[in-house]
Amino acid sequence: LLTRSGAHRVVADEDWVQALSEARVAIAPTAYEGFGLAVGEAVHAGVPVVYARDSGLDWLVGGAGLAGDADTASLAEIGAEIWERSEWFAQMTCKQAEQFTWRSTASQALHLLGYDEIQ
Repeated sequence: LLTRSGAHRVVADEDWVQALSEARVAIAPTAYEGFGLAVGEAVHAGVPVVYARDSGLDWLVGGAGLAGDADTASLAEIGAEIWERSEWFAQMTCKQAEQFTWRSTASQALHLLGYDEIQ
């Protein structure tokens, strides 16, 4: 996470919410992430995400961030771009987060199971 107070490589569980509230950019460097719980939490908190292009996170991040090669220089360059346009990306992140509510998730899961609506 990149916050006003500096960069954080590892954040303890008990400090995660506070760190997200201060973050301006989250970086997900792995090329092997299929779901991305931490990325989803960042998007939900309104934090734009830099992620590896081949990670499979496009569906989750959408317009809430930018993808690049999974190398430090590429991700740092993209992080700097998001940092400079953080207000615009924060707006896009909020729009993306609106797609992932518990209600819509439950509705989609029930639909896949053959149910038509939530009671």
